[in-house]
Amino acid sequence: MNPTSHESGDLPEARQSLENRSLGRLRLDAEPLEVQLARHRAAFHVLAGVTTAIAAAFFALFAAFDRPGVGLVVGALLWLPIVGVSWRDHRRLARAVEHQLQERARLDRDQNP
Repeated sequence: MNPTSHESGDLPEARQSLENRSLGRLRLDAEPLEVQLARHRAAFHVLAGVTTAIAAAFFALFAAFDRPGVGLVVGALLWLPIVGVSWRDHRRLARAVEHQLQERARLDRDQNP
């Protein structure tokens, strides 16, 4: 069978592939999406906490040698990209999950009027 054909049996599989791509690390065939998103959120908070602790250590180290401004810059250069990208990724996943759940609810309403 041609992988690009659009017969009725291929549409759900193609749609599921597209949805899996938009959800990134989250999987439709695993645990409920809310549980997976909660785990991702917890991992984000741990990552932010560890990165904050390391940035604070750099600040404290430089402050001990009377250069708190340098420590603040070094800490910010470490903290901002890691936490910023992680936060952006989490927000993107949260929006994708919300969209996915709304789409499922709409399809359920359409199939079961």
